[in-house]
Amino acid sequence: MKTDFISLRLDTKTSTTVRKLISLRLVKTKTNALKFIMKHGIMETTHIIENKEESRRIIKKWKEEGFPVLSEDLSDISIKERE
Repeated sequence: MKTDFISLRLDTKTSTTVRKLISLRLVKTKTNALKFIMKHGIMETTHIIENKEESRRIIKKWKEEGFPVLSEDLSDISIKERE
């Protein structure tokens, strides 16, 4: 099976997005990153990356400081909602 290679010149925003997709382990290769961007669009991909980075920041904060303590009022509210 013969494979053809194509070189693409990407703008800075797209190449940064490709690197972030790989570093966040949403995709494994640059090719898969470009396919992801083509499937979801650049704006949706950027939104997904922002959500993933925010999740990582929250998890890192919780690991360092411990989980936040919920007030007892919240547990009472959730019990009433379930009833």
